[in-house]
Amino acid sequence: MKKAVFAILILTFCSYFSSAQTITGVVIDGEFNDPLPFANVVVEGQTIGTTSDFDGKYSLQLSEGRYSVSFSFVGYETKVISDVVVNASGDTIIDVILNPSSNQLQEVVVTTTAKRNSETSVLNIQKKSINLLDGLSIQSIRKAGDSDVAGAIKRVPGVTVQEGKYVYVRGLGDRYTKTLFNGMEVPGLDPDRNTLQLDILPTNLIDNILVKKSYSADLPADFTGGIVDVKLKSFSETPKYSLSYSVDYNPDMHLNDNFIKDHNSKTDWLGYDNGLRDNNVYFEDYDNQSINNEEIIKNTRQLNNNFGVVNAVSDVNYSLSMTASNSYGLSNDIDDNRRIGYIAAIGYKNETTFNQGFYRGTTILENQILQDFTSISGDEGIQNRFLSGLFGLSYRGKKSTYTANYLYLQNGQSTAIDALYKEYIENPYTAIGNTILYNERSIRSIPLAAKYILREGTLKIDWAASYTKAKNHDKDNRQALFQTNRSRSRYFLTNSGTNWPIKIWRTLDENVFNAKLNLQKESVIGSVNLKLKTGVAFAKKDRDFGAEYNVLFFSRTSRLLGGDFNLILAEDSIRKELGGSGAYVQVVDNPTNRYNAKSETQSAYISNEIKFSEKIRGEFGLRAEAFKIFYSGTIREQGYRDINQNFIDLVDLFPSANLVFTPIEDFNIRLSYTKTTARPSFKEISTANIYDPISNFRFYGNPYLKPTYINNFDFRIEKFWDKNQIFAVSLYLKDFKNPIEIVNLDVYSPIEFTPKNNEGGEVKGFEIESRINIIDNDRFLINLGLNSTFISSKFKMTEEEIEGRKLFRPDGDFSTIRELQGQSPYNINSSVVLTNLDTNIELAMYYNVQGPTLFKVGLGQVPEVYTLPFHSLNGGLKIPINGKSDVTIKANNLLNSRRVREYDWYGELTNLYSLITPGTSFSIGYSLKF
Repeated sequence: MKKAVFAILILTFCSYFSSAQTITGVVIDGEFNDPLPFANVVVEGQTIGTTSDFDGKYSLQLSEGRYSVSFSFVGYETKVISDVVVNASGDTIIDVILNPSSNQLQEVVVTTTAKRNSETSVLNIQKKSINLLDGLSIQSIRKAGDSDVAGAIKRVPGVTVQEGKYVYVRGLGDRYTKTLFNGMEVPGLDPDRNTLQLDILPTNLIDNILVKKSYSADLPADFTGGIVDVKLKSFSETPKYSLSYSVDYNPDMHLNDNFIKDHNSKTDWLGYDNGLRDNNVYFEDYDNQSINNEEIIKNTRQLNNNFGVVNAVSDVNYSLSMTASNSYGLSNDIDDNRRIGYIAAIGYKNETTFNQGFYRGTTILENQILQDFTSISGDEGIQNRFLSGLFGLSYRGKKSTYTANYLYLQNGQSTAIDALYKEYIENPYTAIGNTILYNERSIRSIPLAAKYILREGTLKIDWAASYTKAKNHDKDNRQALFQTNRSRSRYFLTNSGTNWPIKIWRTLDENVFNAKLNLQKESVIGSVNLKLKTGVAFAKKDRDFGAEYNVLFFSRTSRLLGGDFNLILAEDSIRKELGGSGAYVQVVDNPTNRYNAKSETQSAYISNEIKFSEKIRGEFGLRAEAFKIFYSGTIREQGYRDINQNFIDLVDLFPSANLVFTPIEDFNIRLSYTKTTARPSFKEISTANIYDPISNFRFYGNPYLKPTYINNFDFRIEKFWDKNQIFAVSLYLKDFKNPIEIVNLDVYSPIEFTPKNNEGGEVKGFEIESRINIIDNDRFLINLGLNSTFISSKFKMTEEEIEGRKLFRPDGDFSTIRELQGQSPYNINSSVVLTNLDTNIELAMYYNVQGPTLFKVGLGQVPEVYTLPFHSLNGGLKIPINGKSDVTIKANNLLNSRRVREYDWYGELTNLYSLITPGTSFSIGYSLKF
């Protein structure tokens, strides 16, 4: 908290700074929905003016007052924006769309006001895009006061956020969603997910967010629900700085003196361990480690005596972010717009979660009733720290731009569990247990990019390349369970039922290289406008995974510990001689817990966007992707055998056809057909046999997996109004072949899992999107938003599922059709936003719910697991102070909903799988721009 107080003092000190005010924004070509470079921007009645740059951006530095600004370009209409107010409260953002003039010989002038022109950029991208997409502008993000991208993106139609960080589009699970930064793929901090944790991205890095729900040939083909493309900021024309700070308090979790945690290292607050949790156990002769007593004692003493959780007072959540940006002209010549600029941003976030009375369990069908198989119930304390940084340099010339960025994301999560552990059927026991986990993750990425405009803007070339190094390490994950009797009068360590105390280290390192080159040529043939696109791309991933297990054996004396976790590695507890009493460490090796995997994707595409007339546009393209996965590891077949081979080596074609019919202005009818794919992860398509002694789950890789292929059909009708209003209705059909699902391995075991291909099925959806201003006058604006998706999915069960059900429903009274794993039957997002136009105070309420979703596929006597609806009601109040600073007050989970998953046996029997009560939280934030 000392660091948080210091940050507040920085914010207070900086609030006295000021800078010159500007009008800034983007000029957009209404013909092809691209930035319009070299457009003229002139303040009417004065000699002040500029031109838009390579990316369509412009900036005018002006004194306080009210202005009319004219935007023009040869062959396009001239647009005059009146009532543009510049004052000391901050910069004025005016984004403008210029449409081609139908009469090249006569100037067309369109006049509007600044108020009616607000938030035009993203809405126009959505309206003019050949793809079906939605998005958020930086203005929308600022209005809502969201501190991270996960908080902001929840308001995009058809998007839901799971666990506060993972994005689901159209109710489809993480496997079918993809995250891009500036059009380039960045691996997530969780290597088994297709999307990045968006809660680690502060919104001060973001220019806008686009969610593309339909595929076109210039996009990577491995998505189906949607692509989330996060556009990072570029440099500003004048010095710009911002600071923001927020504090979040949950009465059920924070400032609680019963909180439990790990023994922290001195650098845990920065999101990484300083070496406290390093594995120092090493046996020179591994095969004979059990007979070298001197080495055993030395290694046992090397282990940290930290099996017990620590009691402390839980902290509040808080976050801090800072940005700086500026650019410098390279010539005093007013006609020379060459500039070099920079952007820098850092962010820090500390989150504390205290799940009191949580529950996790497994269930099987026994004697026609659902019976508990295992259970864990108790308290869980989580400390999560995020550190982020971005630094970028850009050069902008007359017809080219070059950009180099460095992105750094660091996350450290410490989890402490004090719980009662039970097993009920196979080896019944009751035990008290302490489990402590530490996961350290980081991403370092260096993206480079360049753009060129040639032949008076009709030819555009861009290239991009990035190198990313991702790390995901489990450090000193440990667990100790003391079995006990019914009266709790004695406690002992054993491997009968429970396991011996154990410490685990896992390392996953991934290197990713991406590169792409695109060429775009605009031309006119008669009355038909063409935009030909072609390009190539290359992506390579290399992953190393390994695990080390240190098992602490105990001989005869554990009853004397009295169930005290802090005595397990005390000096008096360590065995001093072979065959004696006490604790001693041994390294347990499992070769199937290590692997190296590589993947390569080589792709090329060609597409043509055709404007047949003012009313009909279309895009037709084809993308070829050569994809292969090479795996090197160990397989267990009558012993252990090394394996080195390609598991996938395929070349696929992915066509796209998108049509847009505009019978009247601001009204679109869309039709599209596309083909996309979803590919298995490295861990899924492997021979790995990964056992987690802490959860007692075992995962088996499947080297015979096939990629999933999806045929997508979309139909959409949309109507746009000014002030960011829209009403749209969509229908879609997705036909799946070989969908990949995580299923139970055995009909009798709920703790063993493996990925398998389902034969196929289909997903049908109906989507409504509405953003309407129900009150719009000079003082108040009330916007009502409703985004609802209703989905039906029908998939054939595998033969193993059908045979497993026959064992326990021999009468055959069951359906062989079920829903897709991870697919929710409905998503509802709604909002009411009230804005006082005189003071810009904004009050908002947001409601979100996702229908019951199949989480785990059942098999035999193991039922399906469903995630039940979580009714999320959140409120926010944003109060501008002086135009340069804002105060944001929020309340989350006002309905005090619980996160519940449960087993379901044909809708007849249910049993609890997991339960967490997150409680209601309240936050206050302060942001400053200067």
